[in-house]
Amino acid sequence: MIMIYVAIAMVMMIKVVDFQNNVCYHFFVRLNKGDLKMKQTKKEMTIEFYQSQPDSNTENNDGQIIVSYTSIYNKLPTVVIWNARMRGHKPTYHYSFKTVEERQTFIDSQKAIHARDNAACKARFAEAAKESEKIQVGSIFYESWGWEQTNINFYEVVERKGMFVKIQEIGSDVVSGSHAAMSGTKMPNRSVRIGEVMRKKINPKFANVKIREFGYSSLWDGKPKSFTCYA
Repeated sequence: MIMIYVAIAMVMMIKVVDFQNNVCYHFFVRLNKGDLKMKQTKKEMTIEFYQSQPDSNTENNDGQIIVSYTSIYNKLPTVVIWNARMRGHKPTYHYSFKTVEERQTFIDSQKAIHARDNAACKARFAEAAKESEKIQVGSIFYESWGWEQTNINFYEVVERKGMFVKIQEIGSDVVSGSHAAMSGTKMPNRSVRIGEVMRKKINPKFANVKIREFGYSSLWDGKPKSFTCYA
């Protein structure tokens, strides 16, 4: 009986043991980094499954994955699409069509929508990057958060170094409504300091900083912010 053991590093060792003749052989094979394939994600395995179907064709449209194939179940032209910002393994679209032409029309329409959305995102990110440059000492962020009510908190930037800022929570004044009325609007009050100074990283895609695990704060636009609460 012969048993084979394989150990993988940057050099692969293959150990062959011949128990009948009581002989052990070692073989060494040098590997390139590209030979070490990492564990596949569920999305990658799903894409590969559809790529294995009859008449499959795959397109990577600027991050949008499109796999067209012929269904083995209904024998119809079929397409599976994952939009670029989809994190899960399930496709955004999975449709069958009566003709190849109908399928292609649908694919072309999705490509056009993807191109439009990408252009809008790039423009929005470019604008946010400009806004990020405006963040300086004295800038104010506001945070809107809560469960079944809307809490408003304000934070002032006290220091900026590169893409990091130090911020401190400041107070607020109710300018309309009241807590007794369970709704109203607030404005920041710089004269009131709350808690310790915090160091946060600026997110240049949205010109904001993450205060809590469940939300982000935005640059204050100078307008009163609405709140709700229980009496």
